Amino acid sequence: MICSVECFVRFIKEPPCRGTAQLGILSFSMAQFQGGRPIFGEPDIEFYVRSTPKLSEELVRRSEQASELEAKKKHTADERAQLDRFRTFEERASATEAGQLFVEVRGVDVFDPSTGEVRSDSADGIACWMIDDDYNEESFFVRHAYFLGQNDPYKAMKTTLKAEIDEEAWSTLNSDTSRPFDRPKSGRIAVKVINHLGYEVMKVFRVE
Repeated sequence: MICSVECFVRFIKEPPCRGTAQLGILSFSMAQFQGGRPIFGEPDIEFYVRSTPKLSEELVRRSEQASELEAKKKHTADERAQLDRFRTFEERASATEAGQLFVEVRGVDVFDPSTGEVRSDSADGIACWMIDDDYNEESFFVRHAYFLGQNDPYKAMKTTLKAEIDEEAWSTLNSDTSRPFDRPKSGRIAVKVINHLGYEVMKVFRVE
C-alpha cells in the first residue's frame, strides 16, 4: 500500500506536467529488466460506452452472478468484495450519460524471467491506476486516479497525509471502475497501471 499512498501524495502535491509521465515510463521499464525480476506486462482493461450491446450484456451477466452470490446464506471475504464490485459497476453504468464511457481494470499479466512463465494477477496486485481521458500520443496527463492497495488503504492514506479524509469521497477513488467521462476529442484514451513494486505499464485504446 506504500506505493498507492506515495502515488496519491505525488498526484496532489506535484500535478503532472508535460514530459513527466514519459520519463516515468522509461525509468520503470528499464527497472523491470534488472535483476531478473518479474516483468509487469499486459493489463486486463475494458471500457464500456453508454447504450451499447457490450455494456448491456455485461450488466445482465453480472446481475446473474450477483443473484447467485446473494442467494447464499454465508459469504467469504472474496465473495463480499465481488458483490461490492458488482454494485460499483452498476452504479457507474447508471451514472454514465449518452456519449460517455467508463473504464474497468481487472488485473495485469506478469512475466517471470526466472521461470519463463506468465501469470495473470487480479486487480489486488495493482496499487494505483490512472486515466488520460483524451490522450494526445505525446504526454500522459492524469485526469483520473484510483487506488486499490492492500490491507487498509484508507487508514494508510490518513496516516501518510496526516489529515482526515472524507471516507465517502475516498470510496470513489478506491475502485477498479472509473467514474464516467466524455468521449475523447482525440479519439484515444490511455490507462496506466502501477503495481506495489512501482512497476508501471500503459495501454492506449481507440474510442470510435
